[in-house]
Amino acid sequence: MQTVFDIEADNLVDDVTKVHCMSFSIDGEEPECHTDIATCLAILDKSDELIGHNIIGYDFVVLRKLFHWLGKKNSASSEFEFSCLS
Repeated sequence: MQTVFDIEADNLVDDVTKVHCMSFSIDGEEPECHTDIATCLAILDKSDELIGHNIIGYDFVVLRKLFHWLGKKNSASSEFEFSCLS
C-alpha cells in the first residue's frame, strides 16, 4: 500500500503543539482529510511506502514529538529532500 500524506500543524518543529489534521491518498485514490490523528497513524503504519513533501524533516519529526510515533523511515520518500539534491 502506497500512501501520500501531509500534516497541518500549528507551528514549526521547535514550537509545535498540535496537529490539526492529516491528508492522505492511498494507492492513488481520492485524497481524504481527517482530524483523528490516531486513526491516521494506524493507516500510515499499514502502508508499505510513505510519500510526501518534507515528511522526513518535518512530518515524521512532529509525529514523533507529539505522538511518540516512530514511523517507517526506510520506506519513505520526501519530495523536499529530493529537491535539495538537484
